[in-house]
Amino acid sequence: GAHGISIIGMLWAVFFDWTDGILARQPGRKSKRSKVYQRLGAQLDSQIDIISFGVCPAVFLLSLGHGSIYYMPGASIFLATAALRLSYFSLSLSLS
Repeated sequence: GAHGISIIGMLWAVFFDWTDGILARQPGRKSKRSKVYQRLGAQLDSQIDIISFGVCPAVFLLSLGHGSIYYMPGASIFLATAALRLSYFSLSLSLS
């Protein structure tokens, strides 16, 4: 049912995250965009990643456990690691 559809959606998120990384690193593509658009694209990508790899798995886990409190630590770990990844990526962008 809905759990299968959500897993398929998360797999699509992984696929699109993988392909947008390949496209972003293609030779010649960066030279056509201004520095502002490059930074905007990187920020948008990391914002989408926190949804795809943090919020969606956390919601999926909570729905799998029917909102049980025992599933909260796992959902919190998904969200925390996604937020840490976003923070690390944003910091590395600002230092470069």
